Amino acid sequence: MYAEQHESPNGSNRDYETGIYGMGQRSNANGVHRMWGMRGLWDTANYRRIFSQHWGWDPQVYISEGVKNKWMHIAHQYTGTHVKAYVNGSLRNNWAKSNISTGNVFPLQFGRFTEETRTDRTFKGLLDDFRVYNAALGPNDILKIYNSGYGDFEITTSLEVDKVVEGNPNTGRIMFFRGGNLVDVNDFSEAEGDLWVSGGSIIPNSINPIGVGTYAFEFSLDQDNLVSNIWINSGSVTDDYNQTNVPPAGRANNSESTRKMYRAVTRGEDLLAWWPFDTEVVNGTFAVSKT
Repeated sequence: MYAEQHESPNGSNRDYETGIYGMGQRSNANGVHRMWGMRGLWDTANYRRIFSQHWGWDPQVYISEGVKNKWMHIAHQYTGTHVKAYVNGSLRNNWAKSNISTGNVFPLQFGRFTEETRTDRTFKGLLDDFRVYNAALGPNDILKIYNSGYGDFEITTSLEVDKVVEGNPNTGRIMFFRGGNLVDVNDFSEAEGDLWVSGGSIIPNSINPIGVGTYAFEFSLDQDNLVSNIWINSGSVTDDYNQTNVPPAGRANNSESTRKMYRAVTRGEDLLAWWPFDTEVVNGTFAVSKT
């Protein structure tokens, strides 16, 4: 959901009537709430509150960061005993409620919460990837769908390399995921610069598939005791649906660090100084650290 500026008729920075979506019946006869939807945007200029709309029982979803002028992922769920609201993968509300039975008077409405053609109930903004499931999803399912804002369509990557290596060449693995599952990709090649090393290089023709969505590669590092990073460029591969790879949230590309040392030792990446005394002269006057 992407909510734009909303105002009530009196010009205040709130709109209780705007409808995000809705379905069912405008009724709570016999104590049974017959509507399921969301409406309203208010509480500061960032819109920190939305109604979980059920006609006669409309609790407020509080979203501390606000929803105005940004894409937000919302999961609205009924388990049969509880109404839950997740925002960006995080559970914000969990209300006990057993007397909801969505009616079938009007079908699902996008951009309004009832079937009425009222301009004051029209949502100003964008909706995308709207799904209806026939089961109450678990928290891990919702996190997987949210996926740090990328959804479960985009391709994510995971690099596996040793934190400390000795000598050259060295091996690593890269895996491509979509929706938490390994997925094959197209056009992955070191010749195109898709995978590269700061302070080193990918061995030519060393990238080879070893399983679904999984590739092995070899690399060399130029100097000892310097942190190097192995990078996968974002947007460098696609799947059969033309979806491309994206970086972790807040980063331009995905990478994993490593370093070449005199010897690969336990927690070598955290060594500040190390004198193994392998090459020093007995009774010598000085020794040189290997870090």
